Amino acid sequence: MIEWIKTWTSEIIIAVIISIIIEMLVPDGNNKKYIKVVSGIYILYTIISPFLSTDSIFKTGDLQVQIDNSIIQTSSDSTVVSTYISSLEEYFKTEIEALGYEVKELKITCDSDYINILKIDIKMKSTSYDIDSIKDIIIKEYEIDKNNIIIS
Repeated sequence: MIEWIKTWTSEIIIAVIISIIIEMLVPDGNNKKYIKVVSGIYILYTIISPFLSTDSIFKTGDLQVQIDNSIIQTSSDSTVVSTYISSLEEYFKTEIEALGYEVKELKITCDSDYINILKIDIKMKSTSYDIDSIKDIIIKEYEIDKNNIIIS
């Protein structure tokens, strides 16, 4: 990266020196303003050419940034998913406890895409509870098969 910057700055310095020499060699007159415009465009092109080339260092840097962002996005997605599942578990636990039952543990298992709930394991603190009313609360919120709700 440092070597690339050294090369780029030396190209700019060379372009400026060439432009100054050409302007000094051209006699004063109407053509001098055109020479200044052309030399200014040449210097500007020298400055921005690294940004326009396809093998630019910035393109490679962009690839690295995209890879880093992908890693961050994947990490962020897993955090969002785990937060969502935890919130859903707490919600179901609160809804069941609103019926007067005590929930010891509630665990939700999802598919690999975290789109569908495959199974809900509920462990109750007491042995007296209405299985159908608990399952109805969950089914009311999510369309899940009653057989995939396991209460013990």
